[in-house]
Amino acid sequence: MPLGAHSVGIWWAFWGVGTRLLVAGISQLTNPARTAQGILGIEDHGAEQVVHELGFANLAMGLVALIAPFVDRGIHAAAAGAIYLGLAGARHVAKRGKGADENVATWTDLLVLAVVTAGIIASWV
Repeated sequence: MPLGAHSVGIWWAFWGVGTRLLVAGISQLTNPARTAQGILGIEDHGAEQVVHELGFANLAMGLVALIAPFVDRGIHAAAAGAIYLGLAGARHVAKRGKGADENVATWTDLLVLAVVTAGIIASWV
């Protein structure tokens, strides 16, 4: 059986949204300074509370997206995470002076949005 857009979208939802946001959430909850200082460039320790909140959001969206392959219409559960990644990627497109890691993150964020969106549309037809 050939892989259609829906099947590909489901697995991109699982890996691209689910595992990516789950790992990001765990990282932000266990080491908020890494995100605050290392990624965002904010030295104020008060920013760590905001990073914790971001970590909870990433953890929640990641966990929900991990169910995509295992429930009927599960790809829809990954929509919020895919939109979130797409918006983050779009914000980074215009940023000048990105390093290699940020360039990869930018374009993979946008790719995840595109593939998961195609999978959702395929599930409707």
